[in-house]
Amino acid sequence: MDTSLIPTHPAGTELATMSPMAALLAEWHKALALRVAANELASASATTYKAGMMKFALWLTAEDCTATPDSIRQWKAELLDKVDQHGKPKKPAKPRSVNAWLAGVRAFYSWALDAGRMSYDPTKGMKGATRRGTTKRHEREALDNYEMGQLLDVAKTLPARNRAIVVLFAYTGARQIELQRADLGDLRTESGELVLMVQGKGHTDKDEPVVIAHADARVSMSAWLAERGGQPGPLFLSLGNNNQRGRLTTRTIRGVVKDAYKLAGIVGDRKTTHSLRHTAISNILRNGGTLQQAQAVARHSNIATTGIYVHEMDRISNAGERLINYGTR
Repeated sequence: MDTSLIPTHPAGTELATMSPMAALLAEWHKALALRVAANELASASATTYKAGMMKFALWLTAEDCTATPDSIRQWKAELLDKVDQHGKPKKPAKPRSVNAWLAGVRAFYSWALDAGRMSYDPTKGMKGATRRGTTKRHEREALDNYEMGQLLDVAKTLPARNRAIVVLFAYTGARQIELQRADLGDLRTESGELVLMVQGKGHTDKDEPVVIAHADARVSMSAWLAERGGQPGPLFLSLGNNNQRGRLTTRTIRGVVKDAYKLAGIVGDRKTTHSLRHTAISNILRNGGTLQQAQAVARHSNIATTGIYVHEMDRISNAGERLINYGTR
């Protein structure tokens, strides 16, 4: 029996009564599928969990060791290391990638403990990899006002669906996964405003409002809804023959934005679909919005995350370099 993924008790006694790991993983996969079917877990999250656990499983097999808190830390350390086991330089994994993989390992052992398959969880209390530097600057670059003007002009020439997608990103700061998951039934009117209820980051329900307040966004949505029709289903449908009226993939949504960027003459590897979210939130703050208003639009659970936008803006507009003065020469 392969016990490499079965955690040893802190005292060192192996849990030899456990099922073979292959069967245990298969059982976990079925449990994940059931949670997805019950709308308790996003399908993308289940896929990420399985990928992370598989990565750890392969490492354990290669190292011929058991799952303990220290072995998990060793796995994390090797992923983050800039040299391989032979001392040769290698590209380290990004902290956010390590944390995503670790989430899968946590999910597996948490399930195994709750299901009575294991006697303790080796990931309990374990911290993720520190994302040094990401608390000060975003990896994606916001667009300036000229670029946004060009993009919104181009959006007017796009098909109704694509125009609605681009304009919603520009005026709501929505995440692409939120628009990808959105259904027609998630639209509602509250206090005279059109609202889209979305499943935010870390949420299992569509319980966060995105307010479609800007006139351009309302007009664009109305044009798309008139073309789409009132049939229940995904808000943004595929119009291609291969997936007629099926839900758009995030890849397709990225392609819509990428094509619009190209038409608008917007270039740069750091200018992506996510850049529109940064642009919208930054614009709120530049136009006198409070940090709390920006936090509500961004749907950040921690206001410190929203504060990153203030730091980035202040770093440029109030640059300390302007104070350098060596006197009259």
